[in-house]
Amino acid sequence: MDVILPAQMEPDRLESESPPEPLDLPIPSDLQALVELAAERLACPIAAISLMEGDQIVLLARHGTTIEALPKDTAFCTHAIGGEDTLIVEDLRLDGRFARNPRVTKPGGHRFYAAVPLPIEGWNIGALCLIDRRPRQFGPDERAALHRLGLVAASLLQTEATRRLAQEQDRRLWRQTRLLSQVERMAEIGGWELDLDTGLVAWSDQTYRIHELAPDGPVALDYARRFYPPEEQARLNAALAATIRDGTPYEFEGEFITARGRRRRVRALAELEWRQGRPIRVIGTFQDITAQWEMMERLRLAAQTDPLTGLGNRTLLKRRLAAQQPAGIGLLLLGLDGFKEVNDTGGHELGDQALASIAARLAGLVGEGGLAARMGGDEFALLLPGATDAARLCEYGARVMRAVRTPLALGPHRLRLSCTIGATVQAPGGGGAEALLREADLALLEGKRSGRGQVTFYTPAIAEAFQRGREAVARIRQALEEDRLLPFYQPKLRLADGGLAGFEALVRIRAGDGGVLGPAAFWQALADPETCRAIGDRMLELVTADLAAWTRQGLRPHGVAINVAQADFAGGDLAARVLGRLAAHGLPPACLQIEVTETVILDDRAGLVPDALRRLDAAGIVIALDDFGTGHASLAHLRRAGIRQLKIDRSFTDGLEGNRECLAITRAVIGLAHELGLEVVAEGVEREAQAELLRGLGCDSVQGYLYGQAMPAEAVRRLLATAQQAKYPPSTCSSAPVT
Repeated sequence: MDVILPAQMEPDRLESESPPEPLDLPIPSDLQALVELAAERLACPIAAISLMEGDQIVLLARHGTTIEALPKDTAFCTHAIGGEDTLIVEDLRLDGRFARNPRVTKPGGHRFYAAVPLPIEGWNIGALCLIDRRPRQFGPDERAALHRLGLVAASLLQTEATRRLAQEQDRRLWRQTRLLSQVERMAEIGGWELDLDTGLVAWSDQTYRIHELAPDGPVALDYARRFYPPEEQARLNAALAATIRDGTPYEFEGEFITARGRRRRVRALAELEWRQGRPIRVIGTFQDITAQWEMMERLRLAAQTDPLTGLGNRTLLKRRLAAQQPAGIGLLLLGLDGFKEVNDTGGHELGDQALASIAARLAGLVGEGGLAARMGGDEFALLLPGATDAARLCEYGARVMRAVRTPLALGPHRLRLSCTIGATVQAPGGGGAEALLREADLALLEGKRSGRGQVTFYTPAIAEAFQRGREAVARIRQALEEDRLLPFYQPKLRLADGGLAGFEALVRIRAGDGGVLGPAAFWQALADPETCRAIGDRMLELVTADLAAWTRQGLRPHGVAINVAQADFAGGDLAARVLGRLAAHGLPPACLQIEVTETVILDDRAGLVPDALRRLDAAGIVIALDDFGTGHASLAHLRRAGIRQLKIDRSFTDGLEGNRECLAITRAVIGLAHELGLEVVAEGVEREAQAELLRGLGCDSVQGYLYGQAMPAEAVRRLLATAQQAKYPPSTCSSAPVT
């Protein structure tokens, strides 16, 4: 197997009595040894050094496999070579890029893949990869070891390329006396010299051939310059002048046009020759490097191109961002809304077709000098030079959204997609490419959070909010690790007789100084699904533990409500978790209530919420619709979700005394709820006048500062012990303020 390394050009064989060693050498032993070392060091049965060559990935050195080459479109290494950093896939069956690959799905197929790209002259040409037939974790030490082995592999490849190039040059020198003409033609290298006294340039026969001219005598320097475009002439003149003036070696590479009008790529090297203390001529070589240059361009293009869509990739976008910096640029970062459903319902092949079609539309929108790039998954970026004002960029964003919304006809499928866009501009002299990408990414995240299907323009306030969110997440996670998250309980009272109707459990954090932090210190963390679910799990655990403790003491806490968010429904196991926790403590379902907001019900794209709530309702847990009136939930939503209780949002309670609309809406909600057999609880009751109005409207229960702030579990225990089954006056519900 002959493998052409980037710095190697193999000439035709030349017959000789004792020719030097040929260049099509076997696999270098050091590369093979490195592969075997990688397999042993990282305990993987399969290891290889792969190179991208045309439509294939060639395994230059390998251990544990007999495969020599793979198609580029199915090879794992294509993704590693096209990336920027180490690629770790701990279970290939769980990764959408590889799950359907035949080498993964077959019995005993591959399950683990790790690879580090191998750059040569700044471009990834291959990868050092590891494969296992079982899924496995890959820790920081293993990643570091793979990274170091990759550095060695890249260095060995560069050394091998340089060695082979040096061997080629030695071979030419060995034959130069007898076969100089053939060697020149074979390598497309000619000689030239400039006589500084006469200004004439002498060319070898091969130099004439590169110019596509018949060999002749010396030519004038001005005539020699005519074969270069004007911009290249300026570079050539400057390099030659520096050599003559300072004696520095002459080196030039650039565009060249032959006598027949063909564009070529040439390289010229030369040095100054001195005699008796003065320069007399410049002597050098002249080479047609078109073939090598085109090969490197193909490698460069592959390293900067997304293989699925043909658009630029993240690497190319960053380069273009840096290059466009002085002129000012606009950047749109867009994510397709709900694209996972396309893959889930139509398969990844349909998803790939949709991505390619969307990419083609985006490419037609950027205009001359712009760039459309795929950032990965269902995210794309549009680079728009000159679009440095918000109005123009938002106009572009609107055009992009219209293009994405145009239905896609893909065989029997007709898809309607939408997108959310983050936008940012950078005037001349702004921050770097990474800063601009981060701004667009933050704007996109804000758009997805506040409402998909819109263009969100970056502002510093978004970055500040994001930072506050990160700090809130860190605060919550630390509190969870240190067991400082705890429930506080706000009482609910029946308006008819003043009796205790139950409690709502609210999240609090015990601070290091012994104080208690309320939602103002961490509410931004609730936007992070993972953190939100962790809070929900811990609250369920703590509240049921408190309920069990009170029950063992013979106390009746009535129904204690816990709030559930969208993240709690992910995975479809909410009902099982809640009922399992109650069963573990031997608690009846009626002692717990579940509060869910209208937003959660309306944003239930996966259809998990009604099923979970119906299961909980059937088990005897009261389901309450929280913040009612602030969303757009319909009666149909109430029926499907098994709602038994409505909680009127405090925004309506606040307006009862002076706003006829609030009063009318509250009266209508209470009347409608009672017609449907639902209990009504009003939140945020802080004044006696509000309580009297609600009592007159027939509201069942209330909660708010008029009747008490949220209190710790011990205060609830004391309250239950003294006020169980008794009228519950406001004065008995005071508690320490929460910061």
